[in-house]
Amino acid sequence: MTVHDIRGEVLEGPELEDMRERVLGGWCVFLPEGTRLCHLRINFPGEIVRLLPDYQRLTMKRSDIVIFNVGLWLNDVETYNNEMQEFVNYYREHRADLPFFLWRDSSVQHFNTPVGNFFVDPISWDCLPLGTLVGGLGAIEVDNDNKIHRNGPQELELIVDGGWRNKAARPMIPLIETWNKTLPVFRYHHHYHENPEHSDCSHWCHPSPYQMWIYDTVLVLRQTLPQIEAHNTMPGKFNFLNTLASEASEYEID
Repeated sequence: MTVHDIRGEVLEGPELEDMRERVLGGWCVFLPEGTRLCHLRINFPGEIVRLLPDYQRLTMKRSDIVIFNVGLWLNDVETYNNEMQEFVNYYREHRADLPFFLWRDSSVQHFNTPVGNFFVDPISWDCLPLGTLVGGLGAIEVDNDNKIHRNGPQELELIVDGGWRNKAARPMIPLIETWNKTLPVFRYHHHYHENPEHSDCSHWCHPSPYQMWIYDTVLVLRQTLPQIEAHNTMPGKFNFLNTLASEASEYEID
């Protein structure tokens, strides 16, 4: 598979490896029918707002679909909420000139902390089911319909709500829900299969939950197609879509 940067230049060797860690760096895989799948790394919500006014320089188009999540490295709740609100305010004001955005749930982390989040000095680096530290094994369960049940203290209700990042973001942006399905799979983090001395309870092995997320993404894209079509035919400064939406309903981000 050939990988290109977001402007179409081929990436290989050390340049490709470096791209994995480069904030605001991008790469693309070109697909049939003139389409492409691109990845753009941004670590903090506030960086999105600084990028969007000039997004066309990255060859993004108004008719593109942006599936994004940001902020897993940001552990300050107030800063995260403020930066997410800043992004949503900007998007609502300028959405007629921007691509269509879909939020993918913030990932579950399974550190042995009250709700699984990473802390600089965790009580334990072992990856464990969420809620174990506060309520013991079985404090949080997911049934066959992907509904979360709390069998422990009230403070675990935050897990039922999708964690504090998703609790803040979900009311703001069209959503791809992945939190509930990923809660039970704590054994699929890196350290279980690579290095027991480095307990990475954030990143995942491959294949693992990523495949579930791809499936959920396809379902949501089908469900939101009328909204996407309506968005792409809104009068805007940079409308690249030449086809008209049929039976397009009014688009709302709320």
